[in-house]
Parts: sequence; C-alpha cells; structure tokens
Amino acid sequence: MKRRIVAALLAAAMGVTMLAGCGQKEDTKAEAKTEWKDADYSGEDPQLEKKVKILSIWAEDNDNGILLNKICEDYKQNVNPNFEWEYEMVSADNLTQRIATLAASNDLPDLFAYEAGAPLTTLSLQKEFAVTEPLLYTIVLGHSGAAPATPEALMAMCQFLPAGALWGITHAYRQDFGIIGAALGLGASTVRVGFEDSAYLTPTQTVSQNVPLVEKTAALIRAMDKEVMTPTQARASFHLGV
Repeated sequence: MKRRIVAALLAAAMGVTMLAGCGQKEDTKAEAKTEWKDADYSGEDPQLEKKVKILSIWAEDNDNGILLNKICEDYKQNVNPNFEWEYEMVSADNLTQRIATLAASNDLPDLFAYEAGAPLTTLSLQKEFAVTEPLLYTIVLGHSGAAPATPEALMAMCQFLPAGALWGITHAYRQDFGIIGAALGLGASTVRVGFEDSAYLTPTQTVSQNVPLVEKTAALIRAMDKEVMTPTQARASFHLGV
C-alpha cells in the first residue's frame, strides 16, 4: 500500500490525526506537560512500536528542525517509549528529485514538513507522482515557537487549503475545546485529542484516561449536527484496509 504525503502546516508543528481557545503562557504549558507526563496510563491500550519518516526542508539544527525533533522526543518520553523517527532534510531545489526516488522505492515519508504554503507544494507533487487519495492536511496549533492556538491563526491557515480539501485540527497544550469547536465550524473533518496534546477536560480539570477526552469531542461533534466516523468507516475512507 502506498504511503500518504501529509502536509504538516504552521511552522513545522507535527500532528498525528484521528478521525471524526487560545494560547497559554509558558508556565502554563510546563504545567500541562507535567500533568500528562504523570497521568495514569493503566488500562490503556498497549503502546505499539511505531516509526515514522519525516522529510523536511529544514536542517536539524534550524529552529524548526529542532522543534520537530523536540516534539518527537517529548512524544517518546511522555507517551510512547516504543516510538522512533527518522529525520531527513532535503533542499527545496532537490525536493522533486528526492520524492521521485522515495516513491520509486515505495518509501514515501509519513510526514512532510514545509512552510505554510505546503498545500500548494503538495498539489504540485501530486501532479507528478501517484499519491494515494484522499490527502489529509493537518493544521497544528499551539506548539512553542510555532503558530499560536488562536482563531486568527486558524483562519489564516485555512486560506492555504485547496478547495474541498480534507483537513483536520490538532491543538497542542489545549486547556479548552474552543479551537477544536472553531475548526469543526469551519469544516474540519478530523480532530485529534489525547495525552500527547493535553490531559485537560476543562480549564480546571484534568483526566487520567483518554476516554473522557474522546467522549467530550464526540459530544461536541454531534452538538454541531455532525456524526463521528466508526473505525471501519475511517479505514475505508483512507483506503487503509482492515
């Protein structure tokens, strides 16, 4: 099965999306990190081995490259110790040639990190290579050094999406569901929630399991007259097989 090129928007913030407010101060972010780091994971599904390939135009010692690797390190340390990643930098001039080489060996990246104009680059690459559709664009807000989790940033990034694009939202260090609600209102098809982003159920309450976060997100989706996909429907939508 061919891999999908995922355009990670907003200054190299990384997102892993599941189908379907506002920025905090630095001390608040540190508090949120500690709380989901210390959360009780008993009863959760086993942490599976996972390795992703990241292709980026930024060198690893660039601010954005450092941010991407830091996000991966945080995920490995606080969420899944069996997570590994491979980071490869490619210049914009050599991007097409490198994608062609990876496509020929059926080794396309799991994550493609680019500038805010990534959707335009993705459309250009789509014309040259056989990319499995539908493409999913994930807008990631709230990481330190990246785009803030504000309605203004969300609206700005939506302007770069191709007409009719399938897209989703991830809100790092989330303390409320405002940005998620705004994204759903703007047409987001996917929402990611879980400890890798935040353990906050409300601005004053954290939880020790992912279930309440998923339940609240599902209730929000239904309150907006939308329906939540079943796992079977989600796999069929993305041609993931069984």
